[in-house]
Amino acid sequence: MREIIQNRLRRFRETLREEVFDTFLVVQEENRFYLSGFTGEDLHFNESAGFLFITQERQILSTDFRYEAQAVRESPEFEVYCYKNGLAESLPEILKMLNTERLGFEGTRLSYFLFERFKECI
Repeated sequence: MREIIQNRLRRFRETLREEVFDTFLVVQEENRFYLSGFTGEDLHFNESAGFLFITQERQILSTDFRYEAQAVRESPEFEVYCYKNGLAESLPEILKMLNTERLGFEGTRLSYFLFERFKECI
């Protein structure tokens, strides 16, 4: 499975090179699994088991304490960042860690609140 994930990430990064952003945020459960192998389930529409931040050099799976051990086990290609108060509160730190200037994201599942938080951070 690791080789499959590595190939998917390589192809994703090839596509990312053609875009104007340096970090991409994956929010949809299906896409998160496809790119990382992480099987954490989004139990409610406004809740997520995790988010992926992918750059050309790094990939971070951010999640909360309930999924931390599972994320480490299922997604060894990813740095696991465990947030305490939700993604919105941790976003500035994650984006700073990745030197993000332009963030791309899946707009179909992103809340307006989180979108506004992105704008504040970049």
